[in-house]
Amino acid sequence: MVQVYPNLYVGSIEDARDESKIKEFAYVLSCTHSDPVMIPKVVYGRIAIQDGVPWNEELRKRAVSFIEEGLSRGKVLVHSDIGISRAVAAVVFWLMSKGASREEAIARIKSSFPEASPHPAIFGEVQPPQEVGKVGGEVELSVVVVTWNRLDMVRKCIESVLSTTHVPFELIVVDNGSADGTAEWLEERLAGENALVVKLGRNFGKGVAANKGFERARGRYICYLDGDIVLPEGWYEEVKSAYEELSSPGWLSLLYEDSAVDERYLRGRIYEMPTVCGGMTFIRRDVLEMLGGFRTDRLYGYVDIEYMERARLKGLVVGFVKSDRRLVHLGKYDTPSYRAAKLLAKRSMRQLPAVVPGPVEIIVVRYNLFDVEQQCIESVLEHTRWDYRLTVVDNYQRKERLGVLWNEFIARSKCDFVCLLNSDCIVTDGWLERLVTTFSFDKRIAVVGPSTNMSATQQRILVELPPERAHDYGKEVAERFRGQWTTSDLSGFCYLLRKDVWEELGGFSPEFRFYGQESEFNWRVRQAGFWTVWRKDAFVYHIGRASVKAAVERGEFDYAAEIRHARETKRRLTGS
Repeated sequence: MVQVYPNLYVGSIEDARDESKIKEFAYVLSCTHSDPVMIPKVVYGRIAIQDGVPWNEELRKRAVSFIEEGLSRGKVLVHSDIGISRAVAAVVFWLMSKGASREEAIARIKSSFPEASPHPAIFGEVQPPQEVGKVGGEVELSVVVVTWNRLDMVRKCIESVLSTTHVPFELIVVDNGSADGTAEWLEERLAGENALVVKLGRNFGKGVAANKGFERARGRYICYLDGDIVLPEGWYEEVKSAYEELSSPGWLSLLYEDSAVDERYLRGRIYEMPTVCGGMTFIRRDVLEMLGGFRTDRLYGYVDIEYMERARLKGLVVGFVKSDRRLVHLGKYDTPSYRAAKLLAKRSMRQLPAVVPGPVEIIVVRYNLFDVEQQCIESVLEHTRWDYRLTVVDNYQRKERLGVLWNEFIARSKCDFVCLLNSDCIVTDGWLERLVTTFSFDKRIAVVGPSTNMSATQQRILVELPPERAHDYGKEVAERFRGQWTTSDLSGFCYLLRKDVWEELGGFSPEFRFYGQESEFNWRVRQAGFWTVWRKDAFVYHIGRASVKAAVERGEFDYAAEIRHARETKRRLTGS
């Protein structure tokens, strides 16, 4: 009896049960991020194959061997045992259920997998793009539109560009191999316009197509549009003026008409959001040249978010313009194959050198210093724009060791990143965004800390600073050290860590009481081959020992004894 194991591609297989759609399904299988392109983390013998390994002859032979073995036994083997995609297994099952012979099934599967990678961006172009139309003259703006099989939508998109853009501009439309008459309509409609239609032989994905348009763009400003976006009147003047007001502009967009936005992200005229949807991308040519084009190694999903992250890592502003002018988003995909491809694209993002970290759990342990702790909490609420969850732990009588408390609440967290923040800190604008995006620089980064006015480590900037000047000084630090970071020992006043590394190392040592646990953890991080990093342009004001002073005055705490205990414990555990 044939057994089917759960897989992400059942929906797309269902879509392909009609015999006439077999070729279409083979295309979905070969060009979305199914496992022939993005091999899951499985092990073939002693060879570990990670996400992103290109399809090659060795893997091809394994796939064919798997198919032959499965068909000869009359069943589908467990893919994790063989190391071949569930999608392939499901296709084998479906072909068998349709009565295909062994030879026919193998032939069909082989036809879906070229000798090189099936992903078109890796496999290469079948034929050079064809260009229709002509652009010329001096232009201020280049509008680049990418479309694929969206004739009804791209008509409205193009008409909105032509009717709402009132400066010298050129229009470059890249058609990703549409089969619905899109290319023919574009040629006819744009005849006589300052426009160019670039026709690709098949769907190479958003990244490849957008880059084809960028290569041909001549304007000082470039606006990328998905083919399902309709522009409002006055869009260009609104976005351009906001862009030029920024000291470090990166990428701006308008909000969608049905978008809700949190006002805490607003800075001047810009909502500096953790993520900005890439249906519209407004960027200056020199910024585009500095950042490079879109990634080309994925068909669906996250090329825009990865690009946004690249801009942020350069210290550039990314966000939405606050305006009553809104974009109309006509197309919203929600098919099984699209959802599967998006999911796998998102999963693969976490394996890339540049990643997009998720929400952060901020853990604050309090010691009954209400006025000081109130400043801390209010600063987090007011100046944190990254997605976060805040947990406040009451340890007034110091009944629990700090490392034990940290371990308990890190273990409870559902976030991949956790920030341990002292209750006598005041955070400033952009603190968490800068800290968390630092993980994108290198996979070896495990812990990140900010600059401060009070620390025993390199993180300290020698400055006498009252609390009321913290936010102004934070802006100075952000400008002075924009994008700078270095490996460093870190203090625990503001300690952002990756939860997976914390789990791998077994958490903080319970042998420390209230000092030294982060220093010993730093040592284990480095021993394991990871880095602890100081992000220089993030600033967190640290009052320093506020709770200790109060406890000492009440006779509840022996500071000198605690420091001795911390040093002795670290020496015993680390030998240093």
